[in-house]
Amino acid sequence: MIEIRDLQQSDHSQYVEFIDSSIDYDYFKMRIEAPFYVPFIIADCSFIEEIYSDLNAVIMAEHNKKPFEVEGSHSYDKQLKQDITESAPNFHTNQDHSVQKLFQWFNSTIEEARNKLNMKKSCEIYDSWFHVAKKGGYHNIHSHPGVPIAGIFYLNDGGSDIGNSFVNPIPGYVDHKSSPWCKQTFVSKATKGRLVLFPGWILHSAMPHQGDKLRIVLAFNTRYIN
Repeated sequence: MIEIRDLQQSDHSQYVEFIDSSIDYDYFKMRIEAPFYVPFIIADCSFIEEIYSDLNAVIMAEHNKKPFEVEGSHSYDKQLKQDITESAPNFHTNQDHSVQKLFQWFNSTIEEARNKLNMKKSCEIYDSWFHVAKKGGYHNIHSHPGVPIAGIFYLNDGGSDIGNSFVNPIPGYVDHKSSPWCKQTFVSKATKGRLVLFPGWILHSAMPHQGDKLRIVLAFNTRYIN
């Protein structure tokens, strides 16, 4: 049974939460938020502290080879990024146990989300990368065309909980005061261990980092499995 509740976030933007009693919340810690009628899956990793040190070390070792350089992007996409390190888009192939355990959870969460959203086809992660942002670092507005489910995972907030901004896809359909469905943007918090799943076609950006330490984020794209 799914219960629908109106909620109020600390940033005063409203959203609707779907509570499904059939979900194993101890493992998935999952909820569905629906700003502007678009489903976002929010899931918190229950074992983040177990893998954090090893995962952080893997990422920082790669970051330190080419700090604040962007790997593997199209030339036009690089112009959208400032003061960040972006890895090559194959991070999920790293065989470190912390990486593999996390991506196993990503895949399980994607499948659980797919079932709850009644998507007919399964999805698989086919590329993934990390961002390391210093203060002021950002990735400007963009989308992931053709991607059924994209994901953003916050490993370290770097001293600021400002994460990503997602744009209402219905131009002009905005009401700042009354309706929870009509907000101009939805901003996710950069909470340690939090995964945000969303349709790849939604325009979004990584907000300029305001913390004094490095913000570390993982991201991935999926594709349908025939």
